[in-house]
Amino acid sequence: MAVLAVFSLVVALLATAGAATASPSEESAFVAGVNQARAAAGLPALQVDNELISLARGWTNQMKNGVCGADKHICHASPISAGLTQDWAKLGENVGTGPDVDSVMDAFIASPGHYANIVDPEFTHIGVGVIRDPDNPARLYTTHRFMKLQNAPEPEPQPEPEAEPAEPPDAPATEPEPTPTPLNAPAEVPTDSGDADVPAAPEPASSPPPVTLERAEVVVRALSRMD
Repeated sequence: MAVLAVFSLVVALLATAGAATASPSEESAFVAGVNQARAAAGLPALQVDNELISLARGWTNQMKNGVCGADKHICHASPISAGLTQDWAKLGENVGTGPDVDSVMDAFIASPGHYANIVDPEFTHIGVGVIRDPDNPARLYTTHRFMKLQNAPEPEPQPEPEAEPAEPPDAPATEPEPTPTPLNAPAEVPTDSGDADVPAAPEPASSPPPVTLERAEVVVRALSRMD
């Protein structure tokens, strides 16, 4: 009986070794980037939703584990509403993979479809999941879930930022005065390198993984009740 108990414990430890875990700091960085882009577009910030975070992390982990197939790193959940218990009116999803938050966020902003989800004025909530593969820590996987709830209030327009005053023109640069050379200064004598070995140039670092993106949007829940 004791042998079986020890064996079960060893199996449990081996099953959890090397498991990927969420990266809350990178998830927060993505949320900050999304809300910064919305602020620049005059839109209110999205509220972080814990259920969306949980679902985003779950799907991100599945992408990392190869659910999208051998030839694809990322893909969309089908449907992206799977597991969501809240009464939603509209959902959106951005998924991506790359070396770090900044490069993936820049790619989201540069992509019209992904940017449309980020600055959609109807969305009110967001949940971000980020997973790094312990076997390949140079690559992160991320899922961004966007949501509008049923009967959510319309967002109030944000005031446009005031224009900053123009800076005065720079003063014209002046040429620095030459440093006088002292009389009878000793001439510089080049040193003989001899036969010393010249260090080899460092090999270029391996290029980071390319950024890959996909985007989905779902607009449904036009429900009617028959008497």
